[in-house]
Amino acid sequence: MATKRGNIGSLQKVLVWAKENPTTEEINKKLLLVTDKEGWTVWQLVAGRGYIETLLKLWKCAKVSLTTEEVNNKFLLATDNDERTVMHLAVQRGNIETFKNYGVC
Repeated sequence: MATKRGNIGSLQKVLVWAKENPTTEEINKKLLLVTDKEGWTVWQLVAGRGYIETLLKLWKCAKVSLTTEEVNNKFLLATDNDERTVMHLAVQRGNIETFKNYGVC
């Protein structure tokens, strides 16, 4: 994943693609709900690294593209291979303020 390697520019290009009217299913499969080999979603990677602007763009995209159940169960509460949620990663890396300051949670 682009964010894991620190290539936030690639992720920005993907977010631009997401605005070009792909189907909700395409957005979910190719952006919001896809995981890497460690089970991390792009949401977990961005939150864990503290990329605030990108986090907010993903949050907005998720609220539009996912059902409430998907936002809760597959986005906010998704776990990686070590059973860590996005909040665990943010706390572990000292980025919990990212969520609190921007009203994500």
